[in-house]
Amino acid sequence: MSKRTKRPSRRPSPFLRLPVEVIDIIFTYAYVPDDPSEHARVPHAVFCRHVQPSFTKFLYGDALVRTLRALQLFCTTLRRLTDLALKVRTLRIDFHDVHWRGSSRQEPWFLPSFPEDYEIIEALEYRRKGHGILFGQDLMQLWSQLSELRVLVLARLPLDLESLLGGTELQRLAKMEELHIEEWRPEQWRPERDDDRVQLMAQLARQPRLRRLHFRYNDDMPPLPSPGRQDIFNTQISTLSITCDQNGRPSPDFATLFPELREFFATTTTESDILSEYVEQLPASLRKIDLRRSDNNFGPPQGDDPVWDDVLSLLPDFPDLDTLYLPYGTFDEEELVSYLRSSRIRRIGFDWDCQLSDNTLLQIIQLPQIEHITLNHLRRRPPYWYGFRRIDLPPIKRPGILEADWAALQDAGRWDWYTPKWPEGATWEGLQAFFAKAAERNVVVDGTALAIKKGYEDWRQEQLAIVVEQGVQRGDWSTADESDFSWQEIRDYMARQWTKERKEHFITAPGPASPPSSSSSLSP
Repeated sequence: MSKRTKRPSRRPSPFLRLPVEVIDIIFTYAYVPDDPSEHARVPHAVFCRHVQPSFTKFLYGDALVRTLRALQLFCTTLRRLTDLALKVRTLRIDFHDVHWRGSSRQEPWFLPSFPEDYEIIEALEYRRKGHGILFGQDLMQLWSQLSELRVLVLARLPLDLESLLGGTELQRLAKMEELHIEEWRPEQWRPERDDDRVQLMAQLARQPRLRRLHFRYNDDMPPLPSPGRQDIFNTQISTLSITCDQNGRPSPDFATLFPELREFFATTTTESDILSEYVEQLPASLRKIDLRRSDNNFGPPQGDDPVWDDVLSLLPDFPDLDTLYLPYGTFDEEELVSYLRSSRIRRIGFDWDCQLSDNTLLQIIQLPQIEHITLNHLRRRPPYWYGFRRIDLPPIKRPGILEADWAALQDAGRWDWYTPKWPEGATWEGLQAFFAKAAERNVVVDGTALAIKKGYEDWRQEQLAIVVEQGVQRGDWSTADESDFSWQEIRDYMARQWTKERKEHFITAPGPASPPSSSSSLSP
C-alpha cells in the first residue's frame, strides 16, 4: 500500500508575513472611528487564525459599553473567555446616548430607533419585575480580570449602576493610570448622595498608579473631597482636567489635593465662571496650563463685561511653566509680550476670539524660546455655496456654468464668507507676515488660523477660474486686466486644466513631430 504523500505547506500571503505590530497598525488605521466616542466599525466576518490575535487586540483593546445589557454581555464574555480580559487596556462605560435619547426615563411616547434601545427597554422590564440583569459579583469578577486595564471612563451612569459600582472593590484595578468621570444626570441628582459619590471617587482615585484624572460636569462642580479629607486622593496625580460649572462655589484647593500636579486643563461651561479662581489654587510645580471657554460663549468681553478675567497676572507664580493656552478675556496684549520675554514658555496657544494684533503676533514669533504656536483665535466662516461650486472647476469641460460677472465676484460680501472676523489691528497681510517669519525660524504653527490661509487660496483660485472662463468661453479677457493675476498665472492654470481634461478623457498627449523626409528620398 503506497504511502500518502504529504502536501507541501503553502507560504502565507504577503500580508500575513508582516510583523504583528504592522498588522495591528493596519487594523487601527482601517477601522478606528474618527470620533473616539464612536464604536469601532469592524467587519462582520470570520478572520483566519493568523489575523485573529490582531483583530481581538484591536476590538477589545478599547472596549465601549453603552447599555446595561451590553455591560452584562461584556462581563459574561470575559468570564467565558478569560484570555480576552488581558487585552483590555481601555474600558468606556458610557451612557451618554441613553441619556440624550431619553429611553431610561420611560416616557410613554418613546419609540425605539436604535438597536440599543430595545436592550434598554428589555432591561427596564427586568427591573420593573424585580429581576436585575447585572449584579455586584459580576463587577467584582470583572475588576479582578481586568489586570491590564490602563484607562477607565465612566460617563453619565444611572443611579443604580453608580450604587452598584460603589459596592465593589475597584481597588483591584491596580494598573489603572487614567480615569475619566463625566457627570451623572442632573434630573437624578440627590444632595444626600454626595457622600456616596465622594466615596466612589475615593476608591478610584486611590489607585497607586493613577496619574491622570479627568472630570466633566456641565451643571455642577465635580465631587472633590472637602478640606478635611484631602488624603482621599493619590498625591502622585500629575494631570488634572476639569470641565464644569462653578455654580458660585469656591474653587477646590488643588495645591493641597494634588501637590505633584504638572498639567492642568480647565474649560468653563458658563460665562460667569472665573478661571483665575482655579489658577490661584494650583501648585507652583505646574508646567502646563490649558484654559478654555465653552462654545456657549459668544464673543470677547466688551468694555466692563464681567467675563473679563485677568489670569496673566497670576502666571509668574509658576516658574517652571513652559506650555500655556489662553482664552479670550484673560490677558492684555502688551502685558502678555512682556511676560513671555521673561518666562520659560516654549509652547503657547490662543483660543477663539483672542484679541491679537499683527504687531503682537510678530513680537511673539520673534522670541527666541518659542517653538510652537497654536492659533485658534481666527475661524473661517462657512463658505458660500457659490464658492464651493467654483473651486477647481474645469473651464473648458462645462461651458454653460458661467452665470456671474466679475463685478459680482469682486463684491466684498462674497469675500466675507471666507474671511474671519479680524481682531482690532489684525489683517490678512499681517497674518501672512507671521507665517513667513514662523517658516524662517522653523516654529511649528497649527490651529484654525491655517484654514484662513487655505480659504484665501481657495478664493484666489475661484477668481482665477472666472477670469479664464470668461476669456475662453466669451473671448473677453478684460477681467484679466482688472485682476492682479499675471499672464503667467493664467497660462499655468489653463495648462493644469488641459492636463486634467486629457487624463479624465484618456487623451494621449501629442508626441514630437517626425522629421520631414528628404527630397532625395522622394525622387524616383
